[in-house]
Amino acid sequence: MAGSTRRLEASYNAGERLIPGVTHDRSERVRCRRRTHGRALSIVDLGCRVGHRCVTLAEIPGATLVGVDSSAETLDFACERYARDNVAYVRADLAENIPEMPAFDYVVARGAIEDGPDCVRLIRSAAFRERVAFDVPYDEDRGINPHHLVHNVRESALAAFDDAEIFFQDLASVIYDVSMKPERRT
Repeated sequence: MAGSTRRLEASYNAGERLIPGVTHDRSERVRCRRRTHGRALSIVDLGCRVGHRCVTLAEIPGATLVGVDSSAETLDFACERYARDNVAYVRADLAENIPEMPAFDYVVARGAIEDGPDCVRLIRSAAFRERVAFDVPYDEDRGINPHHLVHNVRESALAAFDDAEIFFQDLASVIYDVSMKPERRT
């Protein structure tokens, strides 16, 4: 258990990564659930962290998941706690992996791509067949979060995405649609 605790601490990354039951309660759910009617569905989770989201998405009938993260400690934790027959974990740098990866039905990136430069362009280069679901801090000024390398992202930055469905989340994790936005984080 001591090794597991060390991996959890390394995975936590001084509060930057979400870990169910540690950093937030288990009511956190991924919006990207879909009925496949027996059809196979391939999903990649970019910046999968400890693997909890992969396991949640792996419950979709016919789904196969690939969780990608750059942290060896985080992936060790994922393999230990969130291993499933239909989930594979891969260690890779997202900036290098995304433009080269094969097409998936769904591409999911939650709380990960803002940690690298030019994330909107990067996620736009992801090959997907049905849906890409990602989040970035909305209109966040430089210095608010020292881990974030992307700042002041607004709706106009997402104009390159056809049929974009935009949601906003405040600091209390309340989700809003386009008719109501959370207050600006300064």
